[in-house]
Amino acid sequence: MKKIFLIVACISSLFTLAQSTGDFYIQNYTPHYIEFYLTKSNLTDPATNCSPTLEARSLTNGLLRLSYSPSPSIISTDALYTANVNNTFATSTAFPTTPVVGSWIVNSNYANPYYSPSPILSTFSNVTSYHGIKFGVQDVSGVNIGGYYFMGEGCNLPTITTDLTYDPAAVIEGSYFSFGGAKWVVLY
Repeated sequence: MKKIFLIVACISSLFTLAQSTGDFYIQNYTPHYIEFYLTKSNLTDPATNCSPTLEARSLTNGLLRLSYSPSPSIISTDALYTANVNNTFATSTAFPTTPVVGSWIVNSNYANPYYSPSPILSTFSNVTSYHGIKFGVQDVSGVNIGGYYFMGEGCNLPTITTDLTYDPAAVIEGSYFSFGGAKWVVLY
């Protein structure tokens, strides 16, 4: 089943902006809400702890929320975050189910988030790339049932967390990979 989802994700990426670079796609095939934040960092500079590091947050510095699948295992609820973080503050016409980012937290400075439009965010977008997602799982009533999980690359870490096998108690499965110049997370 895992291979089928990965094949479907790869094929769909060929037909949906696969030529773009630096974007981040999420496909939720689960019957659950996914609450998350994305991270962007300068992974090419581990000497500075990969600074700057950005976290996508809701307007209240909380987690973004992607809805559950209308038909689990068959149809996904999708999200797309473009490489330029200033484009994440508005609803996506191509992916209207994408949760809108309310603010970006830079270097864990929660007291001073950045809002749109911000010239400094454009600068940070040019030197950072998406590299991970941290998320929790809620049932359709909004009750937390799992998490928080991480998939992606970390600063100064030799390995990439490509799936949730590191947590045998995970309530869903997921895969993280790069394809077509973008990062992908498929949850099932």
